[in-house]
Amino acid sequence: MGASFVAAEPPGPVSPGQVIDLGGRALGRQWTFRMDVRGLDPQHRWFDLVVHFPFGIDNHERVTLTETKEGGTLVRFN
Repeated sequence: MGASFVAAEPPGPVSPGQVIDLGGRALGRQWTFRMDVRGLDPQHRWFDLVVHFPFGIDNHERVTLTETKEGGTLVRFN
């Protein structure tokens, strides 16, 4: 399932305390997910999230971003 951006509160660049809402379709219905931004370090290119899934599942993630030789970005979770 792919997820689409719905909203961010407050709007703007990722910041600690920000809440990001995503939505996606799977198993014949629409699902919503919430991500709470817990911390970030732009200099070292990482941010911490708590992702709240349906059915009370919470996932703690550290996302790191690494520039590739081709000019893209490699995204790693945990």
